[in-house]
Amino acid sequence: MLQKKKKEGEREEKKEKKEKEEEEKEEEEEKKKKEKKKEKKKKKKRRRKEEEKKKKEKEKKKRRRRGRRRRRRRGGGRRRRRRRRRRRRRRRRRKQAKDMNRKFSKEDIEMANNHMKNPLNITILYYKSAVTKTAWY
Repeated sequence: MLQKKKKEGEREEKKEKKEKEEEEKEEEEEKKKKEKKKEKKKKKKRRRKEEEKKKKEKEKKKRRRRGRRRRRRRGGGRRRRRRRRRRRRRRRRRKQAKDMNRKFSKEDIEMANNHMKNPLNITILYYKSAVTKTAWY
């Protein structure tokens, strides 16, 4: 009887020890989780601060750029020159088109347009077989 009671007592003690160990493990895990959450919050705060700094720096750069652009525009610069060149080219092309129209009569132009609409039959020989294709001008 005494031996049985001792064994039962030992078993209970072992169970209690295991339960205590499990509780301690759970507490440690909870502490670790809390620490991780705190670290994440800190990281988020750091990121936000860094992002805000970057935004401010970008705004400063934009302000600087605006001032530089204004200074450059005062001189008249590239855009105006490009526009002028384009206008000149367009004028030349119009003049050339007028010259071409002077050389050909309306009848000639109509005949050419009709000729472009008509299909051309082309025979192509390959591998001992003739194939006809229609090509449009």
